[in-house]
Parts: sequence; structure tokens; C-alpha cells
Amino acid sequence: MNLILLGPPGSVKGTQAKFIEKAYHLKQLSTGELFRKAVSEGSKLGLLVKKYIENGNLVPDEITLDIVEVTIKKN
Repeated sequence: MNLILLGPPGSVKGTQAKFIEKAYHLKQLSTGELFRKAVSEGSKLGLLVKKYIENGNLVPDEITLDIVEVTIKKN
């Protein structure tokens, strides 16, 4: 089962995701958390993400999808 919760910051996506994760024994991936981890690790993708975040821009879909793909492959 794949679920995607969409909404602006502060719309309780993370809160709802935690309830769903616990109730259905699923794994939650948060792009915000993935971005912070990539930046802190100093990975190639993390450095790209950092440039966008520091300039107050949204991270492009291509980079977001790359980070999600790398994470899924690791797990």
C-alpha cells in the first residue's frame, strides 16, 4: 500500500502520517526529513538541496525524487 499525504506546511501531514504508520505498520518517509538528513550528511544531493533551501526556494521535483529513490533502495 502506498499513501501520499499532500498539503502545505503545518497542515498536520506528519501527525496523520504517524497515526497511519502505527495503525497499519507502514514506513513513513517525509521529504523534509530526507532533505535535512541529506544536507547533514553532505551528500551530493544534500549539497544541491542545501542551495535551494538556503535561498528560500522549493527543491525541484527531480532532486526530491532522486532522494526518495536513494532512500527506498537503502531500505
